[in-house]
Amino acid sequence: MLQKSYKELSSVIQAKDEELLLAKQQEDAVMNKEEFKTVTHQRDRTQASQSKPKTQQHQVKERPSVILIGTSNIKGIEPSKLSSKFTLRKLNAYTFEQTESQLRDVNKPPDVIAFHSLTNEMVENSTEHCVNKMRDIITSTLEKFPLCKIVLSAPTPRADSCSLNSQGQLISALLKNEYVNNEKVFFCDNSNLSFKGKAIQRFLSKDQFHLSSQGVNVLASNIRDAIDEALKLPKRIPAQQRNSDYRNYSHTNTDYKDYYDYGQSNTDYRNYDEPP
Repeated sequence: MLQKSYKELSSVIQAKDEELLLAKQQEDAVMNKEEFKTVTHQRDRTQASQSKPKTQQHQVKERPSVILIGTSNIKGIEPSKLSSKFTLRKLNAYTFEQTESQLRDVNKPPDVIAFHSLTNEMVENSTEHCVNKMRDIITSTLEKFPLCKIVLSAPTPRADSCSLNSQGQLISALLKNEYVNNEKVFFCDNSNLSFKGKAIQRFLSKDQFHLSSQGVNVLASNIRDAIDEALKLPKRIPAQQRNSDYRNYSHTNTDYKDYYDYGQSNTDYRNYDEPP
């Protein structure tokens, strides 16, 4: 009798165990299915992300474009060394006529066009003619490229002729006053190449007219600053400002080597502390 009861009880327990095992297997199957769905979904999302073109994943903002048109004094300015913040294309033009010709050949609108075009024209033309012609060039440039900004570089000081040097200062003053409130035109002041109105000798070549390598460095600095302003880029911090012995620039102690010692092999125009 006891043996029969034991067998019946064992059968019941075995049946219950089988039910529990079946239920556990079904539960595991459901969980595995959900886990598979989750893993598959994550894998699909990863693959979709990886399959996107790099331009969609990390869009690199194109740098602003700048065109510099000018006389022989800009020959020593190398576009790749002027700035990492924008691209520069340099075009030589020794007269107003050549400047206009270069402008006609520009098809793609740049963000900025910088002109250094006045130094040669002063020799043959009056102050009034130079101012009016430069005004016409700026007007035609803005008509062709309405969204473009203009940088107008002033005539550089010279020591070959007092009258021409004075004429350059007068042209600079008239044009600066002309565009002082113009949001499209930015004036590049080159008076730091002189002291009390007279050209600093080390910034001039032997002919007392063209710029020396040091003078080109300073001109490049001035043009760069005006372009930065036009593009609303952060102002650079001169290295001297970090030092306690910061010097005031004058005829006797001006030292631009901390700015642009472009004549050296391992330096470039970007010898400022630039914001990241």
